[in-house]
Amino acid sequence: MNKHQAGFSLVELMVALAVALILMAGVSQLFIANKTSYNFNEEFSRAQESGRFGVNFLAKTIRMAGYTSLCAADTFTNVLNEASFTDLASTPIEGAEIQSDTALSWAPDAIVGTHAIRVQFIEADQTVYSLSEDRSPGSAELKLAEASSSIVSGDILLVCDHTHAAVLQATNANSSTKTITHNTGTGTPGNSDKCLGVVDSSHPSSCDSHDTYGFPTGSLVSEVSLFELSFYIKESSGGGRSLYRRKVTYDSDGNLSPSDNELVTGIENLHFVYGIDLDLSDDNHEPTRFVDDDYLNGTTSNTACTLADGTTGQACDWEHVVAVRMTLIATSSDNILNYTESRKCTNTGSTNTVGFTSNGDCIATPTGEYGKLRFMFPATITLRNRMI
Repeated sequence: MNKHQAGFSLVELMVALAVALILMAGVSQLFIANKTSYNFNEEFSRAQESGRFGVNFLAKTIRMAGYTSLCAADTFTNVLNEASFTDLASTPIEGAEIQSDTALSWAPDAIVGTHAIRVQFIEADQTVYSLSEDRSPGSAELKLAEASSSIVSGDILLVCDHTHAAVLQATNANSSTKTITHNTGTGTPGNSDKCLGVVDSSHPSSCDSHDTYGFPTGSLVSEVSLFELSFYIKESSGGGRSLYRRKVTYDSDGNLSPSDNELVTGIENLHFVYGIDLDLSDDNHEPTRFVDDDYLNGTTSNTACTLADGTTGQACDWEHVVAVRMTLIATSSDNILNYTESRKCTNTGSTNTVGFTSNGDCIATPTGEYGKLRFMFPATITLRNRMI
């Protein structure tokens, strides 16, 4: 054999293989590092985006609590028989900590230990009418200045001026005489009574001594839809936890439509505390202190509040809520951190619980998910319809 055609020696082959393995190991490490960095950044961005979207969506909806669309009235009456909206006037916002899997009908299958919130408001149709003459207290008729061709029997209506507002159902509408009737005993859900000046929930059968407000000429009338939006945390069909929304709508035709939707994935927990105005008798509708839902739901005894009529020593309830402070926790979809245990709550009485401390309460982290990225999104929202 010609010496110039000789192959590699065994030593040369081993050296070449060793160099190739070193290069391949370096390339593999670089690939793994880039993949890990990409996954981290992807999870980081997704959790941040989910958290920001969730907070902004919740804040926008919570601000709508008590919105009556046409008029910023001080006194509000709802005479509809529908139980879901009977407290729209006094309780357009309500919250609770989930104590069991079946604790709340308006937050189905919500996860125990998380919080849920419910908001109610009204949206009016674009067509607005006005009263051509004063409505007499106790009367079941509204006389319009314009022909009401769009209003028919069964429609849900709002009548209001700058001081009073009332939601009712039309039991008859005559466009030729421009008259709308709102008697009891007809339609679904129907009216509990014809007294549009009654602000308590008893709705007495006789309006003589209760319906003291008649709505003057020029008061506005419009078809409206009633909305109830609830937000809660539930196990997602794709794994993990998600923020869900339950939407109940009573449209202007009197049709009740409930629906549940997964709003955004990767939301692990919600926590709410509520800013209350201890004195509703003054015009300074600002939060005096922040309390949890137990204080407002009657679990915690309290007699610190003053009613709008100046009565003192009353229990604080949801009517006193003028602001909401919330904490939303967004997470990555996977355990991407090498943690076997995350941070623990401090100064809450639950110092051995793994989780976050928010407003003096411990928000627990689910067992086995300590390696997820977590971001806490706090926000304080003013109920602008309560500040007027």
